[in-house]
Amino acid sequence: MSAQVSNKISHNYPILYIVSHYSTDYYKGTFSTNSYEPSTSYDPMELQVSKKVVRGGAFLCNSSYCKCYRNTSRMKTTRDTGLEHTGFSVAIPIS
Repeated sequence: MSAQVSNKISHNYPILYIVSHYSTDYYKGTFSTNSYEPSTSYDPMELQVSKKVVRGGAFLCNSSYCKCYRNTSRMKTTRDTGLEHTGFSVAIPIS
């Protein structure tokens, strides 16, 4: 599923995503309140595989078989994933 990017009137309302999107955060297997950003990923299940954090809900998921149905969800994935509901967001400052 894809859509053409168009020019829309900008606004200051929060956006709820219908696709999960990659973040620049590396995945680590533990929860921490420390704001330190790790420079490498750590997944105890696959130590040799670098993983990033995927954020947001997805239109293909539902609570019976998927953990990322909520727009606040976080999960791990590799860069070469075949997930078709994962993309990225572009943000620029408004001056």
